[in-house]
Amino acid sequence: MTDEPTAFGPRSFSDEIHHQNTAEMQIVEISNGKPGVIGSFTIREPVPLDVLLK
Repeated sequence: MTDEPTAFGPRSFSDEIHHQNTAEMQIVEISNGKPGVIGSFTIREPVPLDVLLK
C-alpha cells in the first residue's frame, strides 16, 4: 500500500515495514471532553528498523 488516504494523511506500508516511522504525528488535547489538535511534529529522520523492531 502506497500513500493510502487516512484520517492522519497518506500512509504507506510494505511487507517489510508496518510502522509509520516518518509520518507526521498529531498532538491531541482533550478539553471539556472534546479532543482537539493542538500541534504536530515529524521526526527528522526515520528510525532505523533494527531499533524500531527491537
